[in-house]
Amino acid sequence: MAGDIGVDTGTLAQAGGQLTDEAKAIIAALDQLSKVLGAQGSPWGGDEVGARFGREYTDFVRQAFTAIGTYHEQVVYSGGGQQAGAKCWVGLERFNSQDVRPAR
Repeated sequence: MAGDIGVDTGTLAQAGGQLTDEAKAIIAALDQLSKVLGAQGSPWGGDEVGARFGREYTDFVRQAFTAIGTYHEQVVYSGGGQQAGAKCWVGLERFNSQDVRPAR
């Protein structure tokens, strides 16, 4: 029939799980980067130019880490949505395959 939609629920659920795994990898990489940057201390110096650079740098890094953390949350949400969508399709297919009788 024209307009039918086929969904491979196994693939959909697996892709959702992979997205969640990727989100975990994003946070692990961010944590590692944070440790490396933290270990560097404040290598830009204590003079006026170094102090100004340090303020700008630390504000930028904070904003970047916040943005990446938000991205992580979005990827986790998307992965969970795909997994939930797969479960919904399975339930719908089960319901549609049953011998549904009209209510009396």
